Amino acid sequence: MTAALFGKLLPHFFFYSLLIASYIALFAGFGGFAPAGSLFIWFICGAACLAVMACTGVLIVGIAPNWRFALVVTSGYAAPALPFTGFSMPLDSMSEMARMFCKCLPLTWFIEGQTQQWTLGAKIWEMGTTFTAFAILAFIPLVIGIPIFKWKYGKFAKQEKILEAKHEL
Repeated sequence: MTAALFGKLLPHFFFYSLLIASYIALFAGFGGFAPAGSLFIWFICGAACLAVMACTGVLIVGIAPNWRFALVVTSGYAAPALPFTGFSMPLDSMSEMARMFCKCLPLTWFIEGQTQQWTLGAKIWEMGTTFTAFAILAFIPLVIGIPIFKWKYGKFAKQEKILEAKHEL
């Protein structure tokens, strides 16, 4: 089940990684805004953001009772990403609860990593908080989501086998 799950997610991960590389090229290359730091580390922040989103998707689909509910919850999780990252509204003007919520969004940490690379030129060892946040945001949904996902879809596979056996009779 885990191999099948990652087999389904990896093509999307690589496609969106290509989009992130294009985004970085647009800003840093074609836009003429040379970053103070590393393009590679900036890209790693983007890839980590994608990994967190995929892990969160595993958890949401695992706990959702149906696909429609999973889409609604995923949209509810992803929709406030831009306003709550500090990108369009300063973090200092948000309430404490809004700032806590924004720390749970992977895009917040991507923008943090982008800022650290684009404007500050941070070395990778100076980005511990950013990469720790990515690791925690990926690890928690996987630890909770994969067992639930396996149990839920194992149950569906069992029901499908029973229906196939009845159909053959």
